[in-house]
Amino acid sequence: MLIGCMVCEVTKTGRDIGTVFALHTTVRDGRITRCHLYEDSYAVAKAYFGD
Repeated sequence: MLIGCMVCEVTKTGRDIGTVFALHTTVRDGRITRCHLYEDSYAVAKAYFGD
């Protein structure tokens, strides 16, 4: 599991979003077979659609 923080710009609105995330992957035979990204979806939606 990887835990981190990212800052992105939403092109549609020009707003920046800063959010923490967790990335959980499963690797088999050297290949990623499963990948789940957990983030604050409310903050992402707010940056994308506005207040």
